Amino acid sequence: MSNTDFIHGKSLELLSKVGMRVMHPEMLGMLRKRGFSVDGELVRFQAGPLMELVGLSPGGFTMKARNPRYDLRLDGTEVNFFPGYGCSSITDIDGSQRDATSSDYKTFLKLIEASPIFKINGGIVCQPQDLPPQSIWASMTYMILTHSEKVIFGMPGERRLIEEIMALSAIANGGEEEFKRAPRVMTMLSTLSPLQIDKSNIDSCLVSASLNQPLMVSSGPMAGATGPINLEANIVMGNAEILATIAICQLIKPGTPVMYGLQATTTDMRTGGISIGSPGYALQAKYCKAMADYYGLPCRCGGTVNDAKELSLQSSYESFLPLFTTMQNKVDLIVHSNGILNSFGSMSYEKFIVDLEIISMVSYFLKDLDFDDRTVDLGLFERIGPGGLFLNARDTLAKCRSVPWKPIVSHRGLLPKGRRLGDQLLENINKAKDGILSGYVLPSLDAGVVRDLDRFMSGLGFDRTTLDRIKPGNLA
Repeated sequence: MSNTDFIHGKSLELLSKVGMRVMHPEMLGMLRKRGFSVDGELVRFQAGPLMELVGLSPGGFTMKARNPRYDLRLDGTEVNFFPGYGCSSITDIDGSQRDATSSDYKTFLKLIEASPIFKINGGIVCQPQDLPPQSIWASMTYMILTHSEKVIFGMPGERRLIEEIMALSAIANGGEEEFKRAPRVMTMLSTLSPLQIDKSNIDSCLVSASLNQPLMVSSGPMAGATGPINLEANIVMGNAEILATIAICQLIKPGTPVMYGLQATTTDMRTGGISIGSPGYALQAKYCKAMADYYGLPCRCGGTVNDAKELSLQSSYESFLPLFTTMQNKVDLIVHSNGILNSFGSMSYEKFIVDLEIISMVSYFLKDLDFDDRTVDLGLFERIGPGGLFLNARDTLAKCRSVPWKPIVSHRGLLPKGRRLGDQLLENINKAKDGILSGYVLPSLDAGVVRDLDRFMSGLGFDRTTLDRIKPGNLA
């Protein structure tokens, strides 16, 4: 029996014998009507009906952006990236932490928009703390829509909040009917390990599915804390949570686009805290892709994750293995690909740039080599001859800018006298960041659409001061 067959079989046993807690009265009624065993909030899922629902999920889909060049294929044909997600703090270069602001959020939106590796923008890349809590989701969505023309990463929450996100997104995408014609806003659903899903996540599912918008179904059990300490058992439980949640999505509306997202982590047994810098994280990420392929679904898992408190040697060496694993296994969407620090605790501008370097290195490596008469030209050897020099050869001069890998952060050669390597690397990081931001171009947005967005925000109670804070600087 293969590992994937074993994981699948044990997951079905777990859901039928132990079940999953579903904290949503409306959904409990729908599950009971479908024939599942419901006892209070505990639902036991029989294997046949469960997999019948899971099988209604499309095997892949393409998300549409306002600018078609950024359409996002989630069908196993390409690896895509999205930076850190869910942090309310920023770690500065000196290691100090501070609350994220709306200015930070807009800066990250610009970095993502101007960086060519990203096709999706928004989400909770950092959570501004200088905006009214009751309207922060709408504020962030407004900023996404006015700063980006890429695919939209939304945010989960109670029904009213998701309805606001979708209404704003529809305004910027031709109205509700046009908006519903294609997947445009990705919403992440997160189970509560062990074996639970709460009301706000199901609310997110209800609203998104009704508008034909895709859902990223993620479980994040911590091996040894919210999940079993054996990674094998932790993966089985996470897989069970995902299957049950995907079934719920399909029960709401058959054919709803979904992504499989096993975000299984480990626990530092000395502190009881989460650990994502462990190789156990990368090992479980490998099985995320394996199980997604088993069910024929696109998937997401993490990238340059680490437990370091600041940009450091630790933040780099811990980040490399999980990113390499996810890219090697061709994960459809690598979330937390850039900027994350401190066990999902904070975002860093400097780490964002360093991670671009790591992604570039891994991409170059995974392209591998092409051995043919074009790349191995015996005529070149004849022209240079034994003891000759290739450095000034015409072939080298023609290819010197295209063949070698070129760093944006790493320093090569001599350092100026008295100059420390760390200072030089930081200068390179800041130069790269400034270069990306200088290349940002504010996407065009019809003036009537801007007025409709502003009118919607005013209807939510936004005053002019708050609205001006979240607007792009030159958007009237």
